[in-house]
Amino acid sequence: MPRKQQDPSADEQRGAEAPECQHQQHDSRNDDRDSDAVQDFVPRVGVLVVVLRHVLREGRHGDLLGARFYFFCHSAVHFLPFLAALCASVSLWLPFSFDAAAPLCHHLAPERLRISFRISILASGSSGNSTLLETERTTLLIDAGLGRREITRRFEALGRPLPERVDAILITHEHTDHSSAAAQLARLWDCPAYLTEPTHREIVKMFAEEPDKPGPKATIERVEYIRAGERFQIGDIEVNPFRIPHDAADPVAFSFRTNGTKVAVATDLGYMPELVKQHLREADFLILESNHDLEMLKVGPYPWHIKQRVMSRTGHLSNNIVSDFLADADVFDARARHLVLAHLSEQNNTPDLAQISAEQALAARAADFAFRGSLHIASQRVPLGPFEL
Repeated sequence: MPRKQQDPSADEQRGAEAPECQHQQHDSRNDDRDSDAVQDFVPRVGVLVVVLRHVLREGRHGDLLGARFYFFCHSAVHFLPFLAALCASVSLWLPFSFDAAAPLCHHLAPERLRISFRISILASGSSGNSTLLETERTTLLIDAGLGRREITRRFEALGRPLPERVDAILITHEHTDHSSAAAQLARLWDCPAYLTEPTHREIVKMFAEEPDKPGPKATIERVEYIRAGERFQIGDIEVNPFRIPHDAADPVAFSFRTNGTKVAVATDLGYMPELVKQHLREADFLILESNHDLEMLKVGPYPWHIKQRVMSRTGHLSNNIVSDFLADADVFDARARHLVLAHLSEQNNTPDLAQISAEQALAARAADFAFRGSLHIASQRVPLGPFEL
């Protein structure tokens, strides 16, 4: 969920609400006491080292020391100067002070870990697609195939409200399961839509009420045109659109980077050209289409011309094509912490078939190139996530 502007006094207010604790308020006098303690400790260590060295010399020439005690003194002579230097240096950079007279504070909590990305897959399939991508500063919606009412339900299923702010909506192509709510959601969040110019023209044409009257569903009030191969920045996220083979006007997939972390999303493509494989490399989080099982498609209910379209090089990826990609260590680097199989056909695939096919392919990799991440299946009906990187 995107963050609101924080009041500078927010931390003070949170502190006031917490139980009283004598360590909540930083006292500069503690720093003085700790500094004095370190300054007293260091010369005492020096005196002790001198004494131990004298003992060692005596022990070396007589029977004054047993072997074990001699070894202890020898180790202490080398260790104590290091300990003194460590105490002196640590006292300079510790963000808090120690007071031996006071009990340890049980209210001190570790600082919350910062995330690079949070990913929530709201829906994935032929009836609607939408994924939320968040950083500490920026929120993006990838595809808008769910209307306001349904997308609100998906967020509720994740245990959170509809985001108050989305910085941009990115549209991969004009097919209705990816674009039908683009105009509505862009108005809801008062944000621009990023898409290619041919894709925008097709959306206007598809949803126009009349040829000379686009109507609200076709009218995206703020549009930013993008091109495959040309990177751009939204907030703290670098966005890289790349071309994919699909039967649409100008389809693209996306990869995203921030703080050294990469997310890649590639669905709706008939095969995997070398360019696509290159863009999927080094992804820490990969969403990849696994649309259909070939045998189910061949005997399924679709008309033959639809089956040909789905199986074509501008159709959708089969489980077999995805398995070949995942098994090949030369093209799939297995770096991803999470691999999500997406855009499964409800008529021509099942989650179990897709998962078994992918697991067998990943198991066939050599041990030196094993996939050590987690495999997930995205659903048309139930949201998946959030995942934090």
